[in-house]
Amino acid sequence: MIPRSGRKKRHSQGDQGYLASVSDLMAVLFFLIMIILMLFISQTYPALVKLRSDYVELKSATHSEHAELMRLKDLEREYLEEAGNFTRMNAQMGEDMQELERLRVLESMYTSRYEEMTDARQVRARFLRHVEERMAQRNFAFDILENEGIFRLPNDVLFDSAQFMLKAQGIEALDALAGILSDVLPCYAGKRGSDPPGCLHPDHAFPGRFDVILIEGHTDNLRLLSQAKVNDNLQLSTFRSWSTYSHLLNAAPSLAELRNGEDEFLFGMSGYGEHRPVERDQATEDQRVRNRRVDFRIVLAAPEVSGNAEGSKRTGGSGVTAVAGVEAPREDGPAPMPYRPHAPTGSPG
Repeated sequence: MIPRSGRKKRHSQGDQGYLASVSDLMAVLFFLIMIILMLFISQTYPALVKLRSDYVELKSATHSEHAELMRLKDLEREYLEEAGNFTRMNAQMGEDMQELERLRVLESMYTSRYEEMTDARQVRARFLRHVEERMAQRNFAFDILENEGIFRLPNDVLFDSAQFMLKAQGIEALDALAGILSDVLPCYAGKRGSDPPGCLHPDHAFPGRFDVILIEGHTDNLRLLSQAKVNDNLQLSTFRSWSTYSHLLNAAPSLAELRNGEDEFLFGMSGYGEHRPVERDQATEDQRVRNRRVDFRIVLAAPEVSGNAEGSKRTGGSGVTAVAGVEAPREDGPAPMPYRPHAPTGSPG
């Protein structure tokens, strides 16, 4: 029998051997694990390095793609803005093209009207020169103003001072003028594009060019004498234009039948008194003489637009106007009119 102490000692030695074996085994296992781990790491490290490199590249690519995406969004925004601008510019261009076409039409129209008005002025000047030549052949001289379309009879040929009844010399001059106008004027009356009735000179026919022929009376600025049969210069000039108008149409009744392109009466009359002088300064008798006159003013018809004539409706501005059928002023004087003061008394209109 082994003593108890011996058995304990044997057990202690056995435990120590077991522990040593276990420790050695653990060391071996650890060593093996470390070897395996090192082998694993040595095998996986390049892959990890590559994976990290790929990650870095992917991250960089992601940043680049994000930047590119932002750039594309900016480009898209700019494109949309440019597209909006283009749409607005296209719409504006369409409006501009319409405006340009409208301006071209207006330019063509005004060019045509300018050419027609220029031609009409030339026709009017030709008419005035023709009348002047025909009157000169009968030893009656009077002034013509081609640019203004006026032929003018001096007042002293037609009327005595402060009178509105025609003198013998005035009657003779108007008889000659009436014959010339009745021969020539029908070629300028009527509608455009038609044969003017009564025109004896078809090679020189210009129908529809005249809108109205106004017979305008004018005086100087001196006050009328107390024995005058009219109240003031405005009334005197009106009655003088009426006397001229009336005698002219009585001497040549065919003139009363003439019409313009709007089928309106071709003649009219007006009186302006001293309000439209050709000489503003009337300090001398010569200046006042030039203001005392009867003008025949030819108003041109407006050019045709879109095939329609725009008739000028002028009847002499602020003057007193009359047409056929007006009653003649009485020789013993007209009804009283409100008196308006004039310049100092002298040898009147």
